Amino acid sequence: MHKSSLALLLTFSITGAMYAQEPDSLFSKARTLAAAKSYTESISVMQQLHHNYPGNADYTLYLSRVYFWNSQPEQALSVLKEICNKSCDSQEALDLLIRIELSEKNVAEVLRLSEMGLALFPDASHQYLFFKAQALEQMGNDAAAIAALDSIAPAAPNTRDAAYLLTTILKKQKNTISASYMQTGVSEPLSATQHFAYVEYGRLFKHHTQLFRLNYVNAYGKNSFLLESDAYVKLGRKSYLFLNAGISDKRSVFPAVKLGAEYYQESKHVSASIGGRYLYFDKQTSTVMLTGHLAGTTHAWTLNYRPFVLLQQNNTLVSHVVYLRKSFDTRESYIQLDAQYGSLPYYFYTTDLFSRLSAYRLGVSGKVRLYRNYFVQPAVMFEQEEYIPDTHRNRYTVQLILSRRF
Repeated sequence: MHKSSLALLLTFSITGAMYAQEPDSLFSKARTLAAAKSYTESISVMQQLHHNYPGNADYTLYLSRVYFWNSQPEQALSVLKEICNKSCDSQEALDLLIRIELSEKNVAEVLRLSEMGLALFPDASHQYLFFKAQALEQMGNDAAAIAALDSIAPAAPNTRDAAYLLTTILKKQKNTISASYMQTGVSEPLSATQHFAYVEYGRLFKHHTQLFRLNYVNAYGKNSFLLESDAYVKLGRKSYLFLNAGISDKRSVFPAVKLGAEYYQESKHVSASIGGRYLYFDKQTSTVMLTGHLAGTTHAWTLNYRPFVLLQQNNTLVSHVVYLRKSFDTRESYIQLDAQYGSLPYYFYTTDLFSRLSAYRLGVSGKVRLYRNYFVQPAVMFEQEEYIPDTHRNRYTVQLILSRRF
């Protein structure tokens, strides 16, 4: 081969290699810019690649993806449909198309595309059933959305997302009924076990939640009833007001009148409140309790501190309550460790229980969703109380709450 021919061949080889590497280098640059959230610059590079290589599906797909990240859904759809109108054999393109249509709330199109995905990519049925459930939930067809979620295999990789969506749907229900039983007793010296119970109905409205509760107690040889109502009134996106009012049959166990109010303010990781309670037993006995709380939340953990300052005749008693809670949001469940120092018991209503000099309390409580709309809340508490100077005894409390939402 002549030297001139060899030089020409070498020149063409080098030029071709450089030309072949140029689009890959630009594509890498576009991905680096997108990773740094420089979406406008990344789009500019990808537009150049898309113009020069219109048949490259990878470039077309990535351009639509960056448009989507840059909150330009119309441009993303326009580019993406170039792929999907030619062929629907790209699962990645179809998935992105559905996500964009979902973000634009084009639910009818999401349902159509999800059915297409179920037919074309049966191995990814869990993904298209989830898309379908999201669209049905947006349409308000919650029963059909739940049926789609139930069709997702338990071992599918998106079961957590499906469980979260299911919980979101279930929480839309507006009514709750609950029943509780609690007993508390002491040892050394022994005394009669006290029995507390209640039934409760709750209703969720647009701007507030209303609860009605009938309480019953058997203690000190007496039976007594207390009818009360709680209201949680939304004041803003992150604030609400708790209100309580109750009246009893005046049999000296429950207060004759019970009132309460507390203002709550929340942020992403911190919540706080301030308020009080008023218990009127008779002309000689009434109690004011000042309270509030400060809580911090990180991931699924919450640490909460609540003080009580009890003002009764000439006495001022202070109690400190702390709990640490681990939440399981997709199951609407939690487990909680409780600790307290002070005079107030776990369940305070009777003036007898306010007379303790001091007490320590440790306990465990929790909430478990048994199935869909059925819940159980158990609690076990142990207290060591000083009921007369230098004389202590143990108090044991157990409680069980059953609830149903509908």
